[in-house]
Amino acid sequence: MFIDHIFFMDEILKLEKEANKYAKTVNLSTWNSSKEYENEIFKRLTPFNLVNSTKYTYSYDIPLETRNRCVKKIIGTNNEDEMCLFLGNATLAILNILNFLKQYGCNHILIIGPSYFSVFEVCKTLGISYEVYTLTRVNNSYVINSKSIYSKQFDAVFITSPIYSTSVPLSDDIIDIINTLTNRKTFVVLDESICINGYETIRSVNINPYLIGIYSPHKSLFCNNNKFSMIICNKKHDDFLEQWIDVLNGSLSYSNQQAIYHFLSDNYNVCNSFALEYFNNNKEHIISLIDSYDNCYYDKSIIGPYMTIYLTSVNIKKVYSIDFQRILIKHTGTSFYPGMLNGLLLDNFANFRINLSLATKDLIYHLKQVLDFIYLDQY
Repeated sequence: MFIDHIFFMDEILKLEKEANKYAKTVNLSTWNSSKEYENEIFKRLTPFNLVNSTKYTYSYDIPLETRNRCVKKIIGTNNEDEMCLFLGNATLAILNILNFLKQYGCNHILIIGPSYFSVFEVCKTLGISYEVYTLTRVNNSYVINSKSIYSKQFDAVFITSPIYSTSVPLSDDIIDIINTLTNRKTFVVLDESICINGYETIRSVNINPYLIGIYSPHKSLFCNNNKFSMIICNKKHDDFLEQWIDVLNGSLSYSNQQAIYHFLSDNYNVCNSFALEYFNNNKEHIISLIDSYDNCYYDKSIIGPYMTIYLTSVNIKKVYSIDFQRILIKHTGTSFYPGMLNGLLLDNFANFRINLSLATKDLIYHLKQVLDFIYLDQY
């Protein structure tokens, strides 16, 4: 997804706003949780209270013991070679890591799509040359042609885990590619900011000085007003990143600090378990619906807050147009963000993301409206 795609989303939002004068439009791909989900998680959420202070607090002001506990909760075990640095959000983590790579001499990087649009735009801003390799889909699985990666001398590779907007974990083959790259002293950035805690890819790869991870544990819970982000990297990079985080991020807010300590609490685990149960419940309802359509597919392996629906036997260009969204909203009261906005460009598959935190009844009703409109009404 590139910044110009935001203007496409703006057009959809305008259509929704106009339609909302008459009836509420449900966007199946929204980033925000439903009121139903929000009410349920707030019944369980107990924020961590800190002592009020007027002082600046920076990443390096957080006690070492706390930082080590955060690393362990992400990696799953103690690792004395790794350290974490705290930031306000995942976008700032992307900015700081790409700045680190540039300062380290990485002049040409590979971005494996789909990926968050900030990665591309920050590369442009910093003057970092990049190429994009979009994952392909073979036998309902995402694959990478390793030869196309190894044949070029990339200084760094940026990959999102799980696969952006799909909640599909990286396959063993992709993990093998990551290990090969870092063993060859090629930096690999694992953007796991939307990953459900306990299912991080970093638990399955070889950890060495060329592996860098991004984490934002409250993001997958849709607790976006009270979150933080962290970079996990080898200790040899810690001092450099700390200095630049002061420049590019500044101090941590009170809510950032709350979220750090909440992440380490038992209450976070309660919220995490609830969220995963809620997402899985909606996933099963969606699967029951989709199985009644011959040309509609889904990923069986998903673990996370989003699910991507794949459609065959449709005019992709037409389904991905604003005119289609206008007609869809008018006839069904439903909208979605086409997969191309998320960088998911697949031959022969139209696709769109579903937010699994939507209210179950709304989600199933409006998804059925969309599928019937596409396959039965012939739009």
